[in-house]
Amino acid sequence: MEPITIDISLVVTVVALATALLGVLWRMHLLVGRFEKLEKRSDKSKEVDVEILNALLACLEGLKQQGCNGTVTQTLTNLKDYIVKSR
Repeated sequence: MEPITIDISLVVTVVALATALLGVLWRMHLLVGRFEKLEKRSDKSKEVDVEILNALLACLEGLKQQGCNGTVTQTLTNLKDYIVKSR
């Protein structure tokens, strides 16, 4: 039975490839984590935007009920159109 000979350059190449592959996989894992964090921030930002739009709508409707016309009426109409289109 002959002894098995292993070429050192082959071992180094295999270790280097494995290390590179693990590095790429690790970076992909970190990137996915960043995307998930950005997605959560985006969802929270949307919730805040909805609350601000609701408050603005309430203010404009209150002004309209008090008899303010002109830009209040136009802005209220534009805001309602925007809300309808964005849903």
